[in-house]
Amino acid sequence: MKKIAKNKKLKMKIHTISTGSKNLDTMKLLVSWDKFRGDVSQLREKYSIPLKGFPNSNEFKKWDKKLCRASDAFWETKDYRNKRKKLLLLREKDYRQFLVEQDLINKEVPINKFNQSIKDLLNEYNPPYNFLDALRMYIYYNKISMIFLPSTNFSLSLNPEARKGTAKWVEIRAYTRLTEEEIRNAMIILREFQKHYLPPQLTEDIRKHQDIDKAIAIEKEMRRRIKKTYQKPDWYLQQVRKKYGEEEFERVKKLNPTRIEKEIIKYTSKEIAKKFFGSSKKAGLVRQIYSRLQKERVKRFRKTM
Repeated sequence: MKKIAKNKKLKMKIHTISTGSKNLDTMKLLVSWDKFRGDVSQLREKYSIPLKGFPNSNEFKKWDKKLCRASDAFWETKDYRNKRKKLLLLREKDYRQFLVEQDLINKEVPINKFNQSIKDLLNEYNPPYNFLDALRMYIYYNKISMIFLPSTNFSLSLNPEARKGTAKWVEIRAYTRLTEEEIRNAMIILREFQKHYLPPQLTEDIRKHQDIDKAIAIEKEMRRRIKKTYQKPDWYLQQVRKKYGEEEFERVKKLNPTRIEKEIIKYTSKEIAKKFFGSSKKAGLVRQIYSRLQKERVKRFRKTM
Protein backbone atom coordinates (compact mmCIF):
# COMPACT_ATOMS: atom_id res chain seq x y z
CA MET A 1 0.00 0.00 0.00
CA LYS A 2 1.42 3.37 -1.02
CA LYS A 3 1.86 6.27 1.36
CA ILE A 4 2.38 9.90 0.41
CA ALA A 5 4.76 12.08 2.40
CA LYS A 6 5.72 15.74 1.93
CA ASN A 7 9.32 16.88 1.85
CA LYS A 8 9.30 20.58 2.81
CA LYS A 9 12.88 21.17 1.71
CA LEU A 10 12.37 19.86 -1.81
CA LYS A 11 8.73 21.03 -1.94
CA MET A 12 7.63 17.82 -3.64
CA LYS A 13 5.60 14.73 -2.87
CA ILE A 14 7.52 11.54 -2.22
CA HIS A 15 5.81 8.19 -2.66
CA THR A 16 6.97 5.56 -0.21
CA ILE A 17 5.71 2.02 -0.54
CA SER A 18 5.74 -0.95 1.79
CA THR A 19 8.55 -3.50 1.53
CA GLY A 20 6.16 -6.18 0.25
CA SER A 21 4.96 -3.88 -2.54
CA LYS A 22 8.53 -2.96 -3.48
CA ASN A 23 9.53 -6.62 -3.59
CA LEU A 24 6.51 -7.45 -5.73
CA ASP A 25 7.52 -4.72 -8.18
CA THR A 26 11.06 -6.13 -8.26
CA MET A 27 9.77 -9.64 -8.95
CA LYS A 28 7.46 -8.40 -11.72
CA LEU A 29 10.33 -6.55 -13.31
CA LEU A 30 12.47 -9.70 -13.23
CA VAL A 31 9.95 -12.24 -14.57
CA SER A 32 8.89 -9.93 -17.40
CA TRP A 33 12.46 -9.87 -18.77
CA ASP A 34 12.80 -12.06 -21.87
CA LYS A 35 16.36 -13.06 -21.02
CA PHE A 36 15.33 -14.26 -17.57
CA ARG A 37 12.32 -16.12 -18.96
CA GLY A 38 14.57 -17.85 -21.47
CA ASP A 39 16.95 -19.03 -18.72
CA VAL A 40 13.97 -20.28 -16.68
CA SER A 41 12.70 -22.24 -19.70
CA GLN A 42 16.11 -23.90 -20.11
CA LEU A 43 16.17 -24.85 -16.43
CA ARG A 44 12.66 -26.30 -16.62
CA GLU A 45 13.54 -28.31 -19.72
CA LYS A 46 16.72 -29.65 -18.07
CA TYR A 47 14.79 -30.96 -15.04
CA SER A 48 11.64 -32.15 -16.84
CA ILE A 49 9.41 -29.36 -15.55
CA PRO A 50 6.63 -28.26 -17.96
CA LEU A 51 7.69 -25.14 -19.89
CA LYS A 52 4.68 -23.28 -18.46
CA GLY A 53 5.17 -24.72 -15.00
CA PHE A 54 3.07 -27.26 -13.13
CA PRO A 55 -0.69 -26.74 -13.51
CA ASN A 56 -1.35 -27.82 -9.90
CA SER A 57 0.31 -29.11 -6.74
CA ASN A 58 -0.48 -32.75 -7.51
CA GLU A 59 1.61 -32.63 -10.67
CA PHE A 60 4.41 -30.97 -8.72
CA LYS A 61 4.32 -33.72 -6.06
CA LYS A 62 4.64 -36.42 -8.72
CA TRP A 63 7.69 -34.69 -10.19
CA ASP A 64 9.18 -34.16 -6.73
CA LYS A 65 8.86 -37.86 -5.89
CA LYS A 66 10.71 -38.78 -9.10
CA LEU A 67 13.51 -36.35 -8.23
CA CYS A 68 13.81 -37.81 -4.73
CA ARG A 69 13.88 -41.39 -6.10
CA ALA A 70 16.61 -40.41 -8.57
CA SER A 71 18.58 -38.87 -5.70
CA ASP A 72 18.21 -42.01 -3.60
CA ALA A 73 19.28 -44.16 -6.56
CA PHE A 74 22.45 -42.07 -6.95
CA TRP A 75 23.85 -43.44 -3.69
CA GLU A 76 23.47 -46.99 -5.05
CA THR A 77 25.35 -46.44 -8.32
CA LYS A 78 28.66 -48.20 -8.97
CA ASP A 79 30.28 -44.86 -9.78
CA TYR A 80 29.36 -43.44 -6.38
CA ARG A 81 30.58 -46.55 -4.56
CA ASN A 82 33.97 -46.33 -6.26
CA LYS A 83 34.25 -42.64 -5.37
CA ARG A 84 33.22 -43.45 -1.81
CA LYS A 85 36.05 -45.97 -1.43
CA LYS A 86 38.58 -43.40 -2.63
CA LEU A 87 37.08 -40.86 -0.23
CA LEU A 88 37.56 -43.14 2.76
CA LEU A 89 41.24 -43.60 1.89
CA LEU A 90 41.65 -39.87 1.39
CA ARG A 91 40.07 -39.16 4.77
CA GLU A 92 43.00 -40.78 6.56
CA LYS A 93 45.63 -38.92 4.50
CA ASP A 94 44.21 -35.43 3.97
CA TYR A 95 41.01 -34.56 5.83
CA ARG A 96 40.65 -31.11 4.30
CA GLN A 97 40.86 -32.47 0.78
CA PHE A 98 38.43 -35.21 1.82
CA LEU A 99 35.85 -32.53 2.71
CA VAL A 100 36.39 -30.79 -0.63
CA GLU A 101 35.96 -34.02 -2.60
CA GLN A 102 32.92 -35.03 -0.54
CA ASP A 103 31.27 -31.70 -1.28
CA LEU A 104 31.88 -32.16 -5.00
CA ILE A 105 30.25 -35.59 -4.92
CA ASN A 106 27.26 -34.31 -2.98
CA LYS A 107 26.71 -31.68 -5.65
CA GLU A 108 26.18 -34.49 -8.18
CA VAL A 109 23.07 -35.72 -6.35
CA PRO A 110 20.08 -34.81 -8.60
CA ILE A 111 18.15 -32.86 -5.95
CA ASN A 112 21.30 -30.97 -4.93
CA LYS A 113 22.07 -30.16 -8.57
CA PHE A 114 18.56 -28.78 -9.02
CA ASN A 115 18.81 -26.63 -5.89
CA GLN A 116 22.20 -25.33 -7.01
CA SER A 117 20.73 -24.44 -10.42
CA ILE A 118 18.17 -22.19 -8.71
CA LYS A 119 20.92 -20.53 -6.66
CA ASP A 120 22.96 -20.04 -9.82
CA LEU A 121 19.98 -18.33 -11.46
CA LEU A 122 19.62 -16.09 -8.39
CA ASN A 123 23.32 -15.19 -8.56
CA GLU A 124 23.07 -14.50 -12.28
CA TYR A 125 20.31 -11.88 -11.92
CA ASN A 126 21.22 -10.77 -8.41
CA PRO A 127 17.89 -10.02 -6.72
CA PRO A 128 18.13 -10.01 -2.89
CA TYR A 129 18.95 -13.45 -1.48
CA ASN A 130 15.63 -13.66 0.34
CA PHE A 131 13.94 -13.94 -3.10
CA LEU A 132 15.23 -17.52 -3.37
CA ASP A 133 11.96 -19.23 -2.37
CA ALA A 134 9.87 -16.85 -4.48
CA LEU A 135 12.11 -17.65 -7.46
CA ARG A 136 11.73 -21.37 -6.80
CA MET A 137 7.93 -21.07 -6.75
CA TYR A 138 8.00 -19.13 -10.02
CA ILE A 139 10.02 -21.94 -11.64
CA TYR A 140 7.49 -24.48 -10.37
CA TYR A 141 4.23 -22.70 -11.23
CA ASN A 142 5.14 -19.86 -13.63
CA LYS A 143 3.54 -17.24 -11.42
CA ILE A 144 4.54 -15.01 -8.53
CA SER A 145 3.65 -16.55 -5.18
CA MET A 146 2.67 -13.86 -2.70
CA ILE A 147 3.12 -16.37 0.12
CA PHE A 148 6.80 -16.90 -0.67
CA LEU A 149 7.55 -13.36 -1.76
CA PRO A 150 9.37 -11.69 1.16
CA SER A 151 7.38 -9.02 2.96
CA THR A 152 10.55 -7.76 4.68
CA ASN A 153 14.15 -7.49 3.55
CA PHE A 154 15.57 -8.58 6.87
CA SER A 155 15.23 -11.60 9.09
CA LEU A 156 16.00 -12.52 12.67
CA SER A 157 17.19 -15.90 13.81
CA LEU A 158 18.34 -17.69 16.97
CA ASN A 159 20.72 -20.49 17.77
CA PRO A 160 18.88 -23.78 16.99
CA GLU A 161 18.37 -24.98 20.57
CA ALA A 162 17.17 -21.60 21.87
CA ARG A 163 14.26 -21.49 24.28
CA LYS A 164 12.65 -18.65 26.19
CA GLY A 165 15.32 -16.78 28.13
CA THR A 166 18.15 -19.14 27.11
CA ALA A 167 19.27 -18.01 23.63
CA LYS A 168 23.01 -17.73 23.01
CA TRP A 169 22.47 -15.08 20.34
CA VAL A 170 19.87 -13.25 18.25
CA GLU A 171 21.03 -12.62 14.71
CA ILE A 172 19.65 -10.01 12.33
CA ARG A 173 20.28 -10.24 8.58
CA ALA A 174 19.67 -7.56 6.00
CA TYR A 175 19.30 -8.80 2.41
CA THR A 176 19.50 -5.37 0.83
CA ARG A 177 20.07 -1.83 2.02
CA LEU A 178 17.23 -1.11 4.38
CA THR A 179 15.22 2.09 4.39
CA GLU A 180 14.90 4.09 7.61
CA GLU A 181 11.41 2.67 8.07
CA GLU A 182 12.67 -0.90 7.61
CA ILE A 183 15.46 -0.28 10.12
CA ARG A 184 12.91 0.98 12.67
CA ASN A 185 10.76 -2.11 12.06
CA ALA A 186 13.78 -4.38 12.42
CA MET A 187 14.65 -2.75 15.74
CA ILE A 188 11.11 -3.22 17.03
CA ILE A 189 11.25 -6.94 16.26
CA LEU A 190 14.80 -7.22 17.64
CA ARG A 191 13.64 -5.71 20.95
CA GLU A 192 10.85 -8.28 21.18
CA PHE A 193 13.21 -11.14 20.34
CA GLN A 194 15.78 -10.13 22.93
CA LYS A 195 13.08 -9.56 25.55
CA HIS A 196 11.70 -13.06 24.97
CA TYR A 197 14.81 -15.12 24.23
CA LEU A 198 17.90 -13.53 25.77
CA PRO A 199 18.59 -13.94 29.51
CA PRO A 200 17.42 -10.64 31.04
CA GLN A 201 20.31 -10.34 33.48
CA LEU A 202 22.83 -10.09 30.63
CA THR A 203 21.30 -6.87 29.31
CA GLU A 204 21.20 -5.00 32.61
CA ASP A 205 23.63 -2.15 33.25
CA ILE A 206 25.65 -2.85 36.36
CA ARG A 207 26.92 0.75 36.56
CA LYS A 208 23.54 2.09 37.56
CA HIS A 209 24.06 0.15 40.79
CA GLN A 210 27.78 0.64 41.34
CA ASP A 211 31.11 1.55 39.78
CA ILE A 212 32.25 -1.88 38.64
CA ASP A 213 35.97 -1.04 38.65
CA LYS A 214 35.87 0.31 42.19
CA ALA A 215 33.65 -2.58 43.30
CA ILE A 216 36.17 -5.15 42.01
CA ALA A 217 39.04 -3.28 43.69
CA ILE A 218 37.09 -3.27 46.98
CA GLU A 219 36.38 -6.98 46.57
CA LYS A 220 40.09 -7.72 46.23
CA GLU A 221 40.80 -5.80 49.42
CA MET A 222 37.95 -7.50 51.26
CA ARG A 223 39.52 -10.87 50.46
CA ARG A 224 42.63 -9.70 52.32
CA ARG A 225 40.72 -8.93 55.52
CA ILE A 226 42.38 -10.13 58.71
CA LYS A 227 41.87 -9.68 62.43
CA LYS A 228 44.23 -11.58 64.72
CA THR A 229 45.36 -11.15 68.32
CA TYR A 230 48.92 -12.05 69.24
CA GLN A 231 50.44 -12.38 72.77
CA LYS A 232 53.74 -10.57 72.99
CA PRO A 233 56.14 -10.42 76.00
CA ASP A 234 57.08 -6.94 77.15
CA TRP A 235 60.65 -5.56 77.16
CA TYR A 236 61.52 -7.03 80.61
CA LEU A 237 60.49 -10.59 79.68
CA GLN A 238 62.34 -10.31 76.38
CA GLN A 239 65.51 -9.45 78.30
CA VAL A 240 65.00 -12.44 80.66
CA ARG A 241 64.70 -14.76 77.66
CA LYS A 242 67.79 -13.25 76.07
CA LYS A 243 70.03 -13.48 79.19
CA TYR A 244 68.77 -16.62 81.03
CA GLY A 245 67.16 -18.78 78.38
CA GLU A 246 63.76 -20.25 77.64
CA GLU A 247 63.27 -22.16 80.89
CA GLU A 248 63.80 -19.12 83.10
CA PHE A 249 61.68 -17.04 80.74
CA GLU A 250 58.71 -19.42 81.15
CA ARG A 251 59.08 -19.39 84.98
CA VAL A 252 59.17 -15.59 85.19
CA LYS A 253 56.29 -15.26 82.72
CA LYS A 254 54.03 -17.39 84.93
CA LEU A 255 54.87 -15.23 87.92
CA ASN A 256 54.24 -12.01 85.97
CA PRO A 257 51.20 -12.58 83.67
CA THR A 258 50.58 -8.85 83.35
CA ARG A 259 53.85 -8.48 81.46
CA ILE A 260 52.29 -10.29 78.43
CA GLU A 261 51.11 -7.62 76.01
CA LYS A 262 48.33 -8.18 73.47
CA GLU A 263 49.00 -7.10 69.89
CA ILE A 264 46.02 -6.92 67.50
CA ILE A 265 46.73 -7.05 63.78
CA LYS A 266 43.70 -6.15 61.73
CA TYR A 267 42.64 -5.10 58.24
CA THR A 268 38.86 -4.88 58.20
CA SER A 269 36.09 -3.18 56.28
CA LYS A 270 36.75 -0.07 58.34
CA GLU A 271 40.32 0.21 57.05
CA ILE A 272 39.12 -0.56 53.51
CA ALA A 273 36.43 2.11 53.77
CA LYS A 274 39.02 4.65 54.90
CA LYS A 275 41.22 3.69 51.93
CA PHE A 276 38.49 4.06 49.28
CA PHE A 277 36.15 6.63 50.80
CA GLY A 278 38.34 8.46 53.28
CA SER A 279 36.25 7.47 56.29
CA SER A 280 35.92 4.31 58.38
CA LYS A 281 32.24 5.19 58.82
CA LYS A 282 31.69 3.90 55.25
CA ALA A 283 32.47 0.33 56.37
CA GLY A 284 28.80 -0.64 55.95
CA LEU A 285 28.86 0.58 52.34
CA VAL A 286 32.02 -1.43 51.66
CA ARG A 287 30.37 -4.61 52.95
CA GLN A 288 27.27 -3.85 50.89
CA ILE A 289 29.30 -3.39 47.68
CA TYR A 290 31.18 -6.62 48.34
CA SER A 291 27.97 -8.56 48.91
CA ARG A 292 26.23 -7.02 45.89
CA LEU A 293 29.09 -8.00 43.59
CA GLN A 294 28.85 -11.62 44.71
CA LYS A 295 25.10 -11.67 44.08
CA GLU A 296 25.52 -9.94 40.71
CA ARG A 297 27.79 -12.72 39.46
CA VAL A 298 25.39 -15.45 40.54
CA LYS A 299 22.50 -13.59 38.95
CA ARG A 300 24.21 -12.97 35.63
CA PHE A 301 26.19 -16.13 35.04
CA ARG A 302 24.21 -19.00 36.48
CA LYS A 303 22.19 -21.15 34.10
CA THR A 304 18.63 -19.95 33.62
CA MET A 305 16.16 -22.68 34.53
